[in-house]
Amino acid sequence: MSGQIEKAVKEERLHTVEKTQKEVSAAILRERVENGRPLEVLIEECNDGTVAGHSREFIPVFASGTCDLVGQTVSVVPLSSDVKSIKGSI
Repeated sequence: MSGQIEKAVKEERLHTVEKTQKEVSAAILRERVENGRPLEVLIEECNDGTVAGHSREFIPVFASGTCDLVGQTVSVVPLSSDVKSIKGSI
C-alpha cells in the first residue's frame, strides 16, 4: 500500500519510545527512593524470605519478610530501585 511507513522506520521509532519509557520509569522510581517516604504495599507473594507486592501506584515492591504477610498491607521504606521495581525494608 502506498503511504505506509517502512518497517525499519517503525522499528526505530519503537526502540526510541521503549528507551524513553525505561528512562522515565527509572527516574520515577529513583525519585521515590530519594524522597524516602514509605510506600503502602499489598503483599501478594512470598518466596525464600522475600515478599513481593504492589504499591497503590502499582509499583512492584520487594522486601525481606515472612509469608504471614501475604494478603496484608504493610509500610515499606524504599531503599533502591531499577527500571521496573523498588526494593525496600518493612
